[in-house]
Amino acid sequence: MPLKPMSVQPTQKQTTLRVAASQGDIEKPYLDACERVLAEGVRESDWLKAHRREGIERFKAYGFPHRRVEAWKFTDLRPKMKEQFNLVRGQETPQHVVVTPFDETPSYRLFINDGVFESALSSVPKQNGVEIVTLRQSGQDLPAWVKDQLVSTASLSSGPMLELGTALMRDGLFIYIAEGTVLDRPLHVIFQTTSETAQYHTRLSIVLEKGVEATLLESHVSANGQASFHNQATQIQLGEGAILRHISVEATHKENLHVTSLNARLAQSASYTAMSAVSGGALVRTEAKIMLEGAGARTNLSGVYMLVETQHCDHTIVIDHAAPNCTSRQVYQGVLTESARGVFQGKVVVAKGAGGTDAHQLSRALLLSDKAEADAKPELEIYADDVKCSHGATIGELDREALFYLRARGIPLGQAKSLLIEAFLDDVVEGAADEVLSAPIKNHISNWLKEHEAQIIQEGHRP
Repeated sequence: MPLKPMSVQPTQKQTTLRVAASQGDIEKPYLDACERVLAEGVRESDWLKAHRREGIERFKAYGFPHRRVEAWKFTDLRPKMKEQFNLVRGQETPQHVVVTPFDETPSYRLFINDGVFESALSSVPKQNGVEIVTLRQSGQDLPAWVKDQLVSTASLSSGPMLELGTALMRDGLFIYIAEGTVLDRPLHVIFQTTSETAQYHTRLSIVLEKGVEATLLESHVSANGQASFHNQATQIQLGEGAILRHISVEATHKENLHVTSLNARLAQSASYTAMSAVSGGALVRTEAKIMLEGAGARTNLSGVYMLVETQHCDHTIVIDHAAPNCTSRQVYQGVLTESARGVFQGKVVVAKGAGGTDAHQLSRALLLSDKAEADAKPELEIYADDVKCSHGATIGELDREALFYLRARGIPLGQAKSLLIEAFLDDVVEGAADEVLSAPIKNHISNWLKEHEAQIIQEGHRP
């Protein structure tokens, strides 16, 4: 069903003030890039060009977020945006494909290299009821449902990173699965970066009609050794009774920036389960807005993060219970060493008339260094009676008694710490995915612990 757009146009006063403050400032190179993209888009439809222009105007009104914006109070993006990231204009199909945690999992691979879909490296499902469209391949002829998805993203959620991506997106991957369709394996979307000091802006959209069940895997990897900037917008629409399992792994180069704006809409009795594992990137932020629009809809969001040096990971989530008898869960746990920082901001909004709501939030962090930092900000905004809403947050160090127990049995310090950390993180993974899908994530965690054992031993060790 087409989504009704909302007006999110900035006022003229806001636009004028923002542009005046941006002259020669951080935003100017990005605004110049927007104009170049418009000028070069000769194969694009007039509709898409107009959509880009709307994104440019909204980005002008916002500018890059700063810490005076409540949703960004713990994550300062602006200094990172001063770096020079170049727009990739075109490249050959990459010869080297980086290994992902899901390579051994049977799946349909959808490969995106430097923001562009590579059909030669993809295995698209060829069955009735599945339609996959890309912006570049469609050119002047975008299907109506793809336009609906582009418009609805702007209608449901606006923000500077989403609007910048609207203006600069080079390609987009749109997936539609019709009622009655059964996929025999997961869809695996691989985002690979190969161009150094590059910026790329992508769209990923998936629509499941009534009763459809699907699994979406998402891998982010790097084939380059320098920083890049990935700005991603993900749109999910689930029909009545549809079920989507969504598992993502961020394992890019340690200097990369990755910002995701995720929006999901759930109809009656629909279910959306998402789990993320973050071990790569200098700054990784996911801003998710989940709309439980139909009675009995449910969502379960969880994640683990493993950070070293000065890595920064931010999960900012708003779940809107707009209908009665909906359920939501948020569980995020991480381990931080050296000067790393983890952020969890979870907000639950219960609308008037949304009785029977059951919502819970939990954030837990292990600090292995006196310099590491974890911030938790759970919120509840309730306008209905007969609800069950709760939240909790804990920040601490490894259990000394458990560590002593393992050491007393001859287990070396590094292995003992790794065992405790692995059990701490695996608890989240097991609760979010079945054995087939949780095994690759557990293996990824285990490999990370082996790679960083020296840092784990050094940080927080007391003789």
